[in-house]
Amino acid sequence: LRVPYFGAESQIYGKRVTAAAAKHYPLKKIRVVYDVTDRIGRGFQLKDSIADEFKSGVVYEATCSTCNQAYVGQTFRHLNTRIHEHILDLKKFLPQTATVKPSTKSKQRKKKKQQETKTTIKYTGPLTRSKTGKLPPVVVKLNSVDLDNLLDQTNLKQKNENIRIPKSSITKHYIATNHIITEEDFKILHNEQRKYRLKIKESLLIITRAPQLNGTEQSMPLYIYPDGLNTNEQM
Repeated sequence: LRVPYFGAESQIYGKRVTAAAAKHYPLKKIRVVYDVTDRIGRGFQLKDSIADEFKSGVVYEATCSTCNQAYVGQTFRHLNTRIHEHILDLKKFLPQTATVKPSTKSKQRKKKKQQETKTTIKYTGPLTRSKTGKLPPVVVKLNSVDLDNLLDQTNLKQKNENIRIPKSSITKHYIATNHIITEEDFKILHNEQRKYRLKIKESLLIITRAPQLNGTEQSMPLYIYPDGLNTNEQM
């Protein structure tokens, strides 16, 4: 029999219970165990708390610090991994930063090293037209049709290389408004370790918070709460 321990009162209660059980059920043996609510382990943290960027199975929100437009998403991986995916896609459309030019001293050192490593080798073999520079010039004649085909091919390659399609909603927001969302603008809204429930929570939060940067209204069809949750309700 497990009895909560509150001092002498618990001991008296335990004795009375065992006496009553022995009187009515003499063949039954009852053992009283005194239990406490506050345990020693509750006063110590055996594990360090996990940082937000290393938490997995989260619904997150990214808010623009300039216009306060938000994006709600979910990831079953580490939040840091998903944030880096957004940032890497954004960097493809950012203007290229100027590279730092090497100093004159470093250039002089490189020239000295190159001069030291160079060695002169005398050629003692037979003289050919490639050595004397008397090779006849190579002339290639092309028709106008061939030239047009070559020009068309080069133009197509340049167009395909310049086409960039943004994948992240944060990148689309930067292209439209020139506002940059950084890693500090992300925060966790809810945690969930089951994928199906994680998508449901994301859909509920998208409907409830109505973020402007989300392309879809919901990622999972909702049957119980089609209009989302009220502000007073908790998940």
